[in-house]
Amino acid sequence: MALKPKLKRLEKKKILFTCNLAGFHHYDGIQNWKKLKIGQELAYYPEPKNRFDTMAIELWLNDDVKLGYIPREHNQNMFKHLEMGWDIYEVFIVSLDKKEHPNEMVQISIGVKRNPVYTSILE
Repeated sequence: MALKPKLKRLEKKKILFTCNLAGFHHYDGIQNWKKLKIGQELAYYPEPKNRFDTMAIELWLNDDVKLGYIPREHNQNMFKHLEMGWDIYEVFIVSLDKKEHPNEMVQISIGVKRNPVYTSILE
């Protein structure tokens, strides 16, 4: 008889990686610095017509302030999932430091959203 797995605590999200927000100084982030908060979720959109990276993923604050991009070295799998219609990610701010170089002022984490159907099986 197979046993159902038991988890003591189910995480709300599983962090895949943490990195600097790419291109922050090229967009509207510095002008909107006071609006940024640690833990704040960012909107993300694929930008396949980007002339520098056809797998680019834009990052936005409240859908009205473009902050930059997920770095190229981290965007391939995420882009492929988005291209197939899978919206399974959460992107949020984990570190803010205005004294850092503009490329390192904002750190983000990318996590996978918790699937309530699957996690209810694990409970």
